[in-house]
Amino acid sequence: MADFIKITINDTELGKIKGIKTKVSNLQKPMKQFMAYLELETKTQFVTQSDPDGSRWADLKPETWARKRSQTIGREDSIMINSLYTRVSNLEGEIGLSAEHTIYFHGGTNRMPPRTVLGVTEKRLAKGQAIFEGYLTDILR
Repeated sequence: MADFIKITINDTELGKIKGIKTKVSNLQKPMKQFMAYLELETKTQFVTQSDPDGSRWADLKPETWARKRSQTIGREDSIMINSLYTRVSNLEGEIGLSAEHTIYFHGGTNRMPPRTVLGVTEKRLAKGQAIFEGYLTDILR
């Protein structure tokens, strides 16, 4: 089982504004931009070894560090970061990690603390809002 976040645009309210429904029935372009932004942010987290809010991931146990080839958390074989994906449709965007063990890394186990990878923070929401507002402003001119 992989981890993912799905973002869906509710176009019901938009449809109440006369003439706008046909203009915004396909929000794929801004959704692609937002997913690309979230993908970059998530890849950066693997480099900084931190959660979406910027807090460092829990350190590894000394015996785990001793047997690792690299001095990084979550990037020993790059399987997780290489499993990062995005999917976009007219009104939905999804970002996730398809590697099976991601769910244990992200959620933790009784022997391993959780190290959050996927998340939408206030900063990320604000960026997404700016992307969509810019797009809507352009098409409604």
